[in-house]
Amino acid sequence: MPAKNAALVPDNVAFTEAAVLPMAIDTAVCGLFQANRPLGLPWPTLDPTTTSKVIIVYGASSSVGSMAVQLATAAGVRVTATASPRNHRVHHRCGATSVFDYKSDTLVSDVVAAFAGDTFSGMFDDISTPETFAYDLAIMQKLSGGNKACTHQPPKDFPGNVKAKFLFGSGEIVFPLWENFVAPALDGGQLRCLTEPLVVGRGMRVFSCAGYVESGCERKEGGC
Repeated sequence: MPAKNAALVPDNVAFTEAAVLPMAIDTAVCGLFQANRPLGLPWPTLDPTTTSKVIIVYGASSSVGSMAVQLATAAGVRVTATASPRNHRVHHRCGATSVFDYKSDTLVSDVVAAFAGDTFSGMFDDISTPETFAYDLAIMQKLSGGNKACTHQPPKDFPGNVKAKFLFGSGEIVFPLWENFVAPALDGGQLRCLTEPLVVGRGMRVFSCAGYVESGCERKEGGC
């Protein structure tokens, strides 16, 4: 892989912990910082200056969602997040200033009230299902519209004041973050490896949807 797309794992971080980072970082960077994408936030730094900008991260409990919370916070942007109540404390520790239960009947009004006059800079929907798109639209309409990054294709019938784009690939845009930010941020505790990895068995196994694979060796349940 290109050297610019890699970072040293600090001694205080296990390789099994760091394994959750690459996809989460690249996807979050594409949605938050890419200039031709909806949000276009300033780049994260090790010593961010807090601004009046606020974004919403819908689905903060996933690896991509938790990374979006951390990177946006490191960019000086305040984050309002949605997650299940058991994960609220974790996301506050990641930097979110407000975290709301995504199943709450008052979710829309609670999220809107959390802005309190600050600048709405957009939404990052890491779940991107018809159900979450409905919540996204209800929230954004109360905030007079805006920009939204999605991990799946958004519907085509969004109103004109809501601009939604699907995240696809990342490329060289992620290089500065891997080169200059990831290792020192991990070492200093500014960046956390979430969600926690689940290590299954020992060594490497190859799985298919059917529960087995055939790759020129004996066909075995669970792998070869």
